Amino acid sequence: MANNTTKLLLGIVDPHIEIKTGARKNDGVIRFEGVLDYKPLACPKCGIINQAQIIKYGWRMTTVRFAKTLGNAVILKLKRRYFCCKACQSHFLAQTNLVPKHCSISNPTRQAA
Repeated sequence: MANNTTKLLLGIVDPHIEIKTGARKNDGVIRFEGVLDYKPLACPKCGIINQAQIIKYGWRMTTVRFAKTLGNAVILKLKRRYFCCKACQSHFLAQTNLVPKHCSISNPTRQAA
């Protein structure tokens, strides 16, 4: 699958998102699967600089909705990295500028509406 072309068509500018697969099902929904993974610079809760204090702690699946394309709904199932801070024992998800925190509607879709 052409990762850069798909990202361009969906309006994704985050370099940490990688599109893996995409298909249109019989229900008329175009589904893409992607991965968001990176090494965080610091803990968002305690602010400690990441020098092996923040560890990878698994994955979480999120669903990101995009505007309809050619009459079909578009969904990105985004597999996001989950982190744990050893200093403060907090857990947090990898963040992206594609969607606001605690939201599932993409920013390009919000701007189009």
